[in-house]
Amino acid sequence: MLTEPRRMHNWIVITLLGLLAVLCLLSMRFNSPTADEQNHISRGYHYLATGNLDLNVAPPFVNALSAVPLLFQRDITIPSYDVTHAKTYINQFADEFVWVYNDAERIIYSGRLAIVVLSLLLGYFVFRWANELWGARAGLLALLLYVLDPNIVAHSQLVTTDLGVACLIFIATYFLWRFLRQRRNLDLALAGIAVGLAQATKFSALLLLPIIAGVLIIETLVLRDHQRFRLNLRLWFQLGGRGRRLLELAELNIQGRSGLVAVLGTHHAAEVADTGTPAVYCVQASAVEQ
Repeated sequence: MLTEPRRMHNWIVITLLGLLAVLCLLSMRFNSPTADEQNHISRGYHYLATGNLDLNVAPPFVNALSAVPLLFQRDITIPSYDVTHAKTYINQFADEFVWVYNDAERIIYSGRLAIVVLSLLLGYFVFRWANELWGARAGLLALLLYVLDPNIVAHSQLVTTDLGVACLIFIATYFLWRFLRQRRNLDLALAGIAVGLAQATKFSALLLLPIIAGVLIIETLVLRDHQRFRLNLRLWFQLGGRGRRLLELAELNIQGRSGLVAVLGTHHAAEVADTGTPAVYCVQASAVEQ
């Protein structure tokens, strides 16, 4: 049973996270799209709808996550493109997807919702880590500073990979810290999942592996325990392996339609428009199948 102070702390956390959500939802409608938001959303939706990475020049996880709300909307149209020159037509595809064939305002604002959720998740872990380190008051102060940080509020309402990779790297580091303190397999598994998702979000997340290696080496040197060094070396390979297997599983799931799109029960209806404009695939929200 929760004590009265702890119950109050929980309500303060919920209030602060709610404040962040309100700030993002109210202000993002007054922010025009940035130059790269259309690229992230269009690539993510194309990946979910077709199961291939023709238009993705970067890891697709957060892009696909931002496109999930579009799966529940009707009359989303995907422009066609020349598959032999897919990399050349990335920007053209994004322009047509957002500004020509679909409602640009609906596409952009729907895509931003996923980033708001990631920001709330990051804020929760900011509180949780500070709380475990220095107590509830420190956790609430850290969360307050996070919620009122203009940089955080700004990035929380833009469809980019920056906040997503920051969230996943933070979570991976948090669970690694917990594992090194308590040696619980659950913390190790969660750290590995977060490492894999971070690498599936942005190439810069590859820096996690040498960072983790450095942390494990420092712990070994401080404790001067050769057995711990062997355990930490095995741990480093386990984390890398878990992340790699997660990426492979995600790719198989999307390609085999046993992943997120299939779970949502969508199917794909394709039609080629016989007009002077580029041919299009008409994809309905209830619909995505090979």
